[in-house]
Amino acid sequence: MTVDCDNPLVAGVKDRMVVIAFEDWQKATITRDVSNPLLITNIALAADTTGYVYEGINGSHEPEDNSTQPEMGLPVYIHKVTFRVFSASAAAKQQVEKLVRGRVVIITENNMKGADGEQAFEVRGAEVGMKSTVTRARKDAATQGAFVLTTQTLETEGEPHLPATLFAETYSATKTIFDSLYETEPDDDGEGGDEGGGGGA
Repeated sequence: MTVDCDNPLVAGVKDRMVVIAFEDWQKATITRDVSNPLLITNIALAADTTGYVYEGINGSHEPEDNSTQPEMGLPVYIHKVTFRVFSASAAAKQQVEKLVRGRVVIITENNMKGADGEQAFEVRGAEVGMKSTVTRARKDAATQGAFVLTTQTLETEGEPHLPATLFAETYSATKTIFDSLYETEPDDDGEGGDEGGGGGA
């Protein structure tokens, strides 16, 4: 493995991510590369399901991944995304509650794309889903009193792999797949649609 000096690492992710209820993810047709399970080449959601887009502000989406070693067995990975909902409306609160009750998969777009877009999109929670907790401090100037959601793999479960890469030959083709996973543009509550990524446990 060599260092790609022409396409160096760039920190951070873009301010748009897609949240999919885990029960809907399980109904989807997920195409993986036959030689590398960490490479997803296509995602087709079932006809009666959709993902929802969440917009951040100034890098407010923060993915993080860590390995952990169970007392017995192989190492597993904790996928985590911390993000903010910049609204205190009743509709926004309803979406936050759905996220806390549900289990989700989150797809983010890195600021770094790689030579052909092969490093742009990552999928977290693909095997067991992620659960959310929420905090909110109305006097927090840094977040302007936003809801702060921490969505991560349960430590009692663990993902068997690092986040999967979503890539379909070119950046443009992969972005088309990404954009096909949600049905509406973000609204004033910072998320798209009526379900807000909530879903089954």
